[in-house]
Amino acid sequence: MAAAPPHVERVSHSIRTARPYRPSLAAGVNAVARGLYLLLAVLVALMGLAFHVRNKQTIVLDYFAGTVNVELSLVVVGALVLGAVLGALAMGSALLGLKTEVRRLKRRQQIAGRELASLRAIAAKDVT
Repeated sequence: MAAAPPHVERVSHSIRTARPYRPSLAAGVNAVARGLYLLLAVLVALMGLAFHVRNKQTIVLDYFAGTVNVELSLVVVGALVLGAVLGALAMGSALLGLKTEVRRLKRRQQIAGRELASLRAIAAKDVT
């Protein structure tokens, strides 16, 4: 075999490929996480029910269009739910931006991988 010129780097002829995705472990972790989220939701619902039972006072809710008599627990729980919904919307928009970024980076990685494979093929032809 002839020696490669000094300006050509010796390249391995095998191209490494990524390992295939194995969902068995991930599926188990997702099932456990889902169960913990369900348990947490049940506990929060029970705490909300206990809060509602213990706080039966009626308050006057004064807003721009008028006033209304509402139980204190409903106002507090409503404020918490509204905060959770607004927080979820804010996180959703951030998550959407991150997913778009991941998609863009995966496309760039695929292009770079194809370019690397073609460069390796060219280098392998130059060596032989």
